[in-house]
Amino acid sequence: MWLLDANMPLPLVALLGELGVKADSAVSRGWNTLSNGALVKADAEADFAALLTRDRLFRESAARALKVHNEFCIVRITLPQLRASHFLAAFRAEWRRARHISCRPFDYVPGRAGAARSITYLGKVLADMRRALL
Repeated sequence: MWLLDANMPLPLVALLGELGVKADSAVSRGWNTLSNGALVKADAEADFAALLTRDRLFRESAARALKVHNEFCIVRITLPQLRASHFLAAFRAEWRRARHISCRPFDYVPGRAGAARSITYLGKVLADMRRALL
């Protein structure tokens, strides 16, 4: 199961569900006030496999917790800040397109942050995480 950081749009939980990925949000669990390290600890203890965030410095601020929970994966999403409906449309389009992209697989390394550098790269990351985590 994937967790969305508090900085991700809440409707993404439902969209991921439609796409076959079980997801929840830090906000709905009441974890939106936790520090990044405490969030990693709570996520890992609740059996989440990955956290999607926009926070550029998440990995650095959660470094100690990631050493303990080295199976946990963080994916930094760099899609532009958009209204939820536009963000979801772009996310869905990339999810679909990723199924047709022939590329070197994303190096899924638990305990390390993967940065989605562009919308296309995000699609590759999501497709490969989908295969690796589900």
